[in-house]
Amino acid sequence: MVEPVVFLDGKYLPLSDAKVGIMTHALHYGTGAFEGIRGNWNADDNKMYIFRLREHYERMLTGAKLLWMNVPYSLDELCQITVEVIERSGFTQDVYICPMAYKGEEGVANLNLRALKDSFMCLAIPFGNYIEAEGALKCEVASWRRVDDTMIPPRFKLAGIYLNSILAKTDALARGFAEAIMLNQDGHVCEGTGENIFFVRGNSVATPSLESNVLPGITRAHRHGTAPDRAGHAGGGAAGGPERALHVGRGVPHRHGRPHSGRGPCGPPAGGQRRHWPGDAATARPLFRHRSREEPQVPALQHHRVAACGRAVDGA
Repeated sequence: MVEPVVFLDGKYLPLSDAKVGIMTHALHYGTGAFEGIRGNWNADDNKMYIFRLREHYERMLTGAKLLWMNVPYSLDELCQITVEVIERSGFTQDVYICPMAYKGEEGVANLNLRALKDSFMCLAIPFGNYIEAEGALKCEVASWRRVDDTMIPPRFKLAGIYLNSILAKTDALARGFAEAIMLNQDGHVCEGTGENIFFVRGNSVATPSLESNVLPGITRAHRHGTAPDRAGHAGGGAAGGPERALHVGRGVPHRHGRPHSGRGPCGPPAGGQRRHWPGDAATARPLFRHRSREEPQVPALQHHRVAACGRAVDGA
């Protein structure tokens, strides 16, 4: 296998040559805005399809501004850098693309974001399913609460925030669960540790509102927008305690176009009696379909290199 190529501060480098110093500010304080973007390889087409590339970078750039960063690349340039990374790496399998704008200053004990140097990197690695499971997931309600907007902005992928999800996920795995359902500060269902949640009852679909401190997921916006065409109705402001997730019909954790739904145990924060989501997975799969050649594709990025590595789809 050819070693992956990464982009770091203006240069394309082999992954093994891309280094940052141990005094890098982002390493100590989590001062970075990043994205996680799926690239799906289609062997029949011999192409790589990148899911909503522009929307991911739009969110990253907004998060970077919040950290007083000036990313020295336009939105189009960031998309082309990503395509170049995929092309040079020669991937012929599903990948996970990880761009990050971060404070690259090699200095500690400096809490003034405006005084720190900005850096940017982009890498991609082979990556299959986020959770290796078929059908329903065994979930618990996390004892850790989702961060509130008055504490640290939860609407962007900021590096330091993810300790919140990591603690909940690790606790869930240690207790034999596959995932944790996080509540907000009001005790309402918010999201999973790495995915948004949809509630399904009959032909209606709902998901917690942005006011619940969810991450406004790119897949959430895409699927929520297309749900009415397939399910009849989509509600946009669901909020409720954990009992709503247990009785609404089906809970569907949804990440990067790979949903899980059905009948599975859901444990309370500190153990105790397990309850089940009613329903089955059969009706959820047509609604939340994994990407395929059947999915409508938006025109590719207009660049000759795209055809060589596949097609970088920036809107589907």
